[in-house]
Amino acid sequence: MQGKAAEPDIVVDFGMGDYPIACKKIWSERNVESQVRKGTKQLAPFGKRESSR
Repeated sequence: MQGKAAEPDIVVDFGMGDYPIACKKIWSERNVESQVRKGTKQLAPFGKRESSR
C-alpha cells in the first residue's frame, strides 16, 4: 500500500488503483454529520468507483 498527499487530502494505492480519502476532524458528536457532508462534497469530483465483486 502506498499513500501520498494529494487532492482531496490523501490518495492511497491499495494495489487496485488510486483511492481518494478526504480527512476530517471530528471534535464532537454534534459535528459528525456536517463533517461527513463536507467530506462527501470534497470527494464528489472523484466520481463513483465500481466494485470489483
